[in-house]
Amino acid sequence: MGHSPHFAMLVMSANRGIVGTTKEQLGFALCLQVPLFVVVTKIDCCRPAALEKNLSSMERLLKSPGSNKVPTRIESSDDVANAISQMSSNRVVPVFKVSSKTGAGMPLLQKFLNALPPTASDVELEKLANADQLSFQVDEVYSDVPDVGLVISGIMKRSCIKEDDILQAGPFEGGSFKKVRVTSMHRNRFPCRIVKAGQAAALALTAADEEERLPVMRKGMVLTEVNDAPPVCKKFKAEVNLLFHEKSIKIGFQCTVHIGSVCRTAKILEMSTEKLETNGKANVTFEFLSDYPECIYTDSKLLFRQGTTRGVGRVTSIVALSSTSEPKCDSKEEGVSNDGSMSSNSSMSSFRTSDGDSNSSDDSNSGNTSGFKVCRDESFYGASCTGNQGTLQFAGC
Repeated sequence: MGHSPHFAMLVMSANRGIVGTTKEQLGFALCLQVPLFVVVTKIDCCRPAALEKNLSSMERLLKSPGSNKVPTRIESSDDVANAISQMSSNRVVPVFKVSSKTGAGMPLLQKFLNALPPTASDVELEKLANADQLSFQVDEVYSDVPDVGLVISGIMKRSCIKEDDILQAGPFEGGSFKKVRVTSMHRNRFPCRIVKAGQAAALALTAADEEERLPVMRKGMVLTEVNDAPPVCKKFKAEVNLLFHEKSIKIGFQCTVHIGSVCRTAKILEMSTEKLETNGKANVTFEFLSDYPECIYTDSKLLFRQGTTRGVGRVTSIVALSSTSEPKCDSKEEGVSNDGSMSSNSSMSSFRTSDGDSNSSDDSNSGNTSGFKVCRDESFYGASCTGNQGTLQFAGC
């Protein structure tokens, strides 16, 4: 979720066909409403009859009412052009057949990837670039780059950053922010002078004051203007839907929560129901289990997991830090107090598979999007996305 992908590529082995992980990742793409395309690999290792059987199974899965997609096999350059023109509808799913060994189908896939359009229009990107509040989401931190020092990479969410800008980075312990200076920027491995909203970039940072030490940054932090007051919290409320859990979850359940680039262990403090089971919905209050708060925006999509438990949801509000620990900009020059005011900016999320530390009791919890139910058969345990006429199954691996 941290890299805010515009598209999802679902890879399926031609000789193995659809497996539990394939269904799970397809389910997450549908929940998060990310346009997707399918790549069938290892076609050189599979007999034509088996390949056709597995392709037909994937097409039936995509056509089922739970997903309601239109799979299209890509056989020529004309098919690539037609698929690209229809990707914005989020219904057409191109299906590519490739072999990394022989190279079959790779030129068509490369042409498709090079021609994929951005999901946001030029007008929307220009509006975000001219936004009043600056926000840069930190996805990766490289603390000791030779001859450079601290380098961070991430996505520009709003406004723009220029070289030699002085910004505030955080939140740190207690919700504080510290001033940093942007010394250089790179996009696609080339230096640049400005980064606008919607662009990914790497920034080299130094302390704004030469007498101060450069702060130790972590994934999930944000860069904002010095006078901004981003929403900082350790507790937040969310509407969650439980995709899969073996039993039920209750108050006290601990899990790993993904919100944009934030990946933290959290505990459920409150629930609108006594317990939450697979296919259940609830309004819950999460609390991060660490000393550091996070910058969380309302309406952000979230995903939480613990073992085989999977759930999704949406942040409805944040619980501002107490007055004794309000976010402040730490600097010798000036201190800007933050009131923890909320912002209604949403963040597109993509699923990240890195494991985080998590704790759980016998009763575990998670959240789900609407229209999911339990599906159990002899082959797997999982959940399904239900439509008006059928279900889409995916495993809780």
